[in-house]
Amino acid sequence: MSLRDQDRAQWQGPLIIAAKGLLTGAASLRLFGRFQIDAALKSLHVQTPTGRDPDPQPLVVHYDLLAAQAPSLGGLVARAVAHGQLHGLERGLAILDDLPPDRIACDQPYWAARAEVLRQSGDTSEHATREQAIDLTDDPAVKAFLRPPVH
Repeated sequence: MSLRDQDRAQWQGPLIIAAKGLLTGAASLRLFGRFQIDAALKSLHVQTPTGRDPDPQPLVVHYDLLAAQAPSLGGLVARAVAHGQLHGLERGLAILDDLPPDRIACDQPYWAARAEVLRQSGDTSEHATREQAIDLTDDPAVKAFLRPPVH
């Protein structure tokens, strides 16, 4: 289930509050590393009201910081999506296109993210890209999540 569709009333509020306190304490040390950036990104998602995407501006700032400090493929893909939300889908696709082909070839999350950006832009190549993402996983739940509902 996507984050957008989750019932956040069922989340454990006291744990979220405790985590926010830990993040604030870590920020006060002024040693802003990749784990603090990752925690801050998760905090941005947790604080977003149900059914809405987080504000893309702070996401872009944090993903840019993460890309500079620890450029993992997952972080770079998420960065592209955030830039697409803030600066337009074409920008997100351009960042995805700039990722090294040898790193993305078999990366299922890359192809899933690319398919979603293409879907949002109305690009008909979204279907083939989504099928590529589906073919890169053996997990039936992931396949079902990625497969669009039949109407």
